[in-house]
Amino acid sequence: MLGQTPNPMNSRLREPLPSLTLNRRSGTPLYRQLYEAYRQAILSGQLRACAQLPSTRDLARELGISRNTAMYAFDQLLAEGYVRGEVGSGTFVESGLIAKEGLAVGMQSLVHPRVEFSREILRTSGVTQLAASLPAIPFRTGLPALDRFPLEVWSRVVARASRHASSRDLNYGEPQGDLHFRSTIADYLRHFRAVKCEPEQIFILSGSQQALHLVARMILSDGDPAWIEDPCYPGIRWVLLALGARTISVHVDDQGMEVERAIELHKAPKLIYVTPSHQFPLGVTMSLGRRLALLNYARKVGSWVVEDDYDSEFRFSGRPLSSLQGLSPECVIYIGTFSKSLFPALRLGYVVLPQQLVDAFSGFRRATDYCAPYLTQAAVNQFIIDGHFAHHLRHMRALYSERQSVMLSALRRHFGDHLWVKGADTGMNLVAWLPESVSGTRASQLASKQGLLTIPLSIFYSSPPPRDGLFLGFAAINRQRMKDGVETLAKALNDILSLHLSTAKKAVT
Repeated sequence: MLGQTPNPMNSRLREPLPSLTLNRRSGTPLYRQLYEAYRQAILSGQLRACAQLPSTRDLARELGISRNTAMYAFDQLLAEGYVRGEVGSGTFVESGLIAKEGLAVGMQSLVHPRVEFSREILRTSGVTQLAASLPAIPFRTGLPALDRFPLEVWSRVVARASRHASSRDLNYGEPQGDLHFRSTIADYLRHFRAVKCEPEQIFILSGSQQALHLVARMILSDGDPAWIEDPCYPGIRWVLLALGARTISVHVDDQGMEVERAIELHKAPKLIYVTPSHQFPLGVTMSLGRRLALLNYARKVGSWVVEDDYDSEFRFSGRPLSSLQGLSPECVIYIGTFSKSLFPALRLGYVVLPQQLVDAFSGFRRATDYCAPYLTQAAVNQFIIDGHFAHHLRHMRALYSERQSVMLSALRRHFGDHLWVKGADTGMNLVAWLPESVSGTRASQLASKQGLLTIPLSIFYSSPPPRDGLFLGFAAINRQRMKDGVETLAKALNDILSLHLSTAKKAVT
């Protein structure tokens, strides 16, 4: 126990705190250890109001430290208001820190007696997701081939951007982002994604998730209807859940969202979320007929269509498909990200807004995180202008096509007809469909015990699908690790697949 003075009024402490031990091997400076010890003794009430502290000379002699160390500790206590100094008398614990109950104010309990969160926080309290720092293990999804990113080139570009920055660039930036960078993005989108936009319509954000959150908050109020795909990217579900929107899941088949059926069954939405170029997670492409039907309906009822174009750069043959936005720029909000095309830690994405939404979004953005970091924008801008971005994408497209082929070949060799897999000409992930009676959750759990990271397809659906599968990533894993991973997966699932085969044979006989 830390000692207390018998008389709190001007009773001098002639010894250091009895339990005080300074650790000279610690990375924490001695003065800081001394400061913390006295601070805790004061806050806990073990040193009472007006108790006098020993002189720095006496304290230094008792503890075997320099007097300067003791002075530094007392100066810190004095600067933060824990003690007061009286000329000619000494150093005393401040009297105003002690509550009527005898404990320091704010120290009566380690837990606040009432914790009241906002409705937005309460709605998302049950949201679970993968740890962000998970490494590139088979079959991690959504992670690019970070080992193939040209770090040396990137380092030179970043260094040059830093050297060319002026003091003006260190000021707060515009909420929309750097104009030079937005102009480069606009040129890229016009040429490669058929997006109809000007730099004034683009906002630079920290990624597609922030874009989804800000766009949804701008458009939706509590209870407003919103259509999403079923199955769907979980991130949009989290956003709509937090806002209290009324989520309407629209089934996806091999042509994308079933627009006509949704029009027949559901109320007109304020927002429609789609991934038309490469549906997440099924990988299908929305047909032209469905695209036109969706846009015609959105214009008719006044809905905003949010197009999430998360990985369309990785089309293995031919040019990337044209965007939905290019067909109807007045009602489509286009979202893109550099997390897949470059690397996730960059935290850089963008949104292209219809002109009539720009002013409202600008004020809203200013009220959140104000602006994107200038140096990051400058570096990516130079990376694109110098041709490194296009070169990197060409390299990644070839690499991902090869890695997908390796995965498909290995899956067919080890699983035969037990898994149904189909390659896609775009993306970084694919679906391996399980037999109808096999649970994707159970299969994923068995794979996890063998150090593999698979995701059951059912978690992307609003209700259990008639057939489950495993969502598998191939972009971040090299050839040998991929082959080894598939072999390990086959061993992990052998029992449940064999049981299914046995049951199926008995049913036939």
